[in-house]
Amino acid sequence: MTERKKLFIAFIVYIVNPLGGMIIDMYVPALPDIKAFFHTSTNLTQWTFTIAIIGFGLGQLISGPLSDIYGRRKLILAGVIVQLLLFLAIIFVNSVELFIVLRALQGFAVALICIPARAVIKDIYSGEQFMKAMNWVTTTFAMGMIVSPFLGSLFTFYFGWHSVFWFLFIYVLFSGVLVYFIVPETKTRNKSVSFSKIKNNYAELFGSKRFILMMLMAGTFSSSLPAFNTIGPFLVQEVLHLSALDYGRIALLLGGSWFLGNLTSRLLFDLSKTKKTVGCFFASLVSVAVAIAYLKYGGQMNLFVLIAPLVVVIFSAAILFPIYLGELISPYGHIAATANSIVFSVSWFMSGFLSYLAGMLNVHSVIPFLLLLLANTMFALVIFVAIQKTLVKKECEG
Repeated sequence: MTERKKLFIAFIVYIVNPLGGMIIDMYVPALPDIKAFFHTSTNLTQWTFTIAIIGFGLGQLISGPLSDIYGRRKLILAGVIVQLLLFLAIIFVNSVELFIVLRALQGFAVALICIPARAVIKDIYSGEQFMKAMNWVTTTFAMGMIVSPFLGSLFTFYFGWHSVFWFLFIYVLFSGVLVYFIVPETKTRNKSVSFSKIKNNYAELFGSKRFILMMLMAGTFSSSLPAFNTIGPFLVQEVLHLSALDYGRIALLLGGSWFLGNLTSRLLFDLSKTKKTVGCFFASLVSVAVAIAYLKYGGQMNLFVLIAPLVVVIFSAAILFPIYLGELISPYGHIAATANSIVFSVSWFMSGFLSYLAGMLNVHSVIPFLLLLLANTMFALVIFVAIQKTLVKKECEG
């Protein structure tokens, strides 16, 4: 395959890849409107978001092995068809309970699209080219998180929340057409279903302590923004009395922080991983601690106190996420989709868990959310220390 052909295929992957973030996040500014539409509680409305994250995590556990067995193209196209049907069902749903079920299925089905698409990158690239391409994978996924909530706020503000899902329907249809007519099957050797093979693949991955620790660390990096999306619309729109459009602008800022963090990660490519990690942890912990101290000692809740520490945390996480993701996937090219699915599945499970905790918080105060953010960062720091100890032990044994 020529380099030009590889680049063209990668470009299609970068178009498809944001769908995970878009389908999960784009409707978030509409959560208060959806609450009013279904005449339901804040907690049930938040579950429409959290359950989609959990569904996405479950879907990735299955889609990875299936992609390694059946190939990438078939699974992507199957996911597109299922997703289109679910959009039509969601648009005409009349109960929040059914809405929650459909969102769970949506989260599951989008994994059938995203995981095989990401595995295509490992099929066509290796070495440093793969590492750079994976940075673009995380960047394009970030673009989905950056643009989609802002677009969602525009659609919600001007056309109502249903229009968000009509837009996504069109985007998924367009992506499916591109894959059908342009992207070939890149998995060169298809195999019959072998559950023993799947078991061996999982055993290989989970048999590595380093893999498990780095996977958990990557999960903490990707969890903060989904947690905010669970509680943020209500803090911004119901407590600070701003509009869905205002929340969209905030989401654009937060997504932009992730995007700039990814770009900074590439600029700091030659700086050691340890220095980047320590620096990012220090900035995150200090920013959150300062915000908590300000509120504890009489400061008033306002938009800056809510957003500023979150910007620092997300920017820092975005610097580190592609680094640890690349190191996680690179040694497992022979089972790229399986490794990819496990890593992203755990990341989304952790995001779902943090979102669940965020959904239990008091939406009239920002301190509980900041404490949750602090705990998540501290957990990542503990994992980092464990990784360093593992590396030192390995060096000593060597």
